[in-house]
Amino acid sequence: MRLGALVTVLLGFLAAIPMAGGLARAQTQDQVKAPPAPAEASPATASPAAALGDPVVAAIRAKLADPTAAKDAHPGDLTALTEFYASRGGPALWVTEMGFSANGQQVLFEIEKADAWGLDPASFILPRSDALTATPQAEAEAELALDLAILKYARYARGGRFTPAKVSALF
Repeated sequence: MRLGALVTVLLGFLAAIPMAGGLARAQTQDQVKAPPAPAEASPATASPAAALGDPVVAAIRAKLADPTAAKDAHPGDLTALTEFYASRGGPALWVTEMGFSANGQQVLFEIEKADAWGLDPASFILPRSDALTATPQAEAEAELALDLAILKYARYARGGRFTPAKVSALF
């Protein structure tokens, strides 16, 4: 139940971003522009990145498969992200070859204003918004850090920083 709620929150957050429709169109265009796989390539000779689609998404999948990669993250967040990126066929959500997308920048700025909602901005580990990414691995690290911050922000915003029954029997 918690996993479904986290995925719903992440997807609801994406729907709330004004340019979410543009993202869906961009994914459709990327799928149309994708070059066809060569007919002669056998599964043994094909590169793993090509078999998995976008190299950044493939790097994210690899990082999520490594149990030591995000050891400080909430287990439910990791499970939700693993399922989300396992089914993702398009590019990364928040990063581009030039850094964070406009939507990624908006999310970063919103989380930085967490104190306006009674949350401590220092609780969220955010990647630098002005850093250009050089490799798919660096892009994957930035994307994953932002994904984890979004899920943590959503959990904290709904009151998930504590267990109500442990605070008071009145809850």
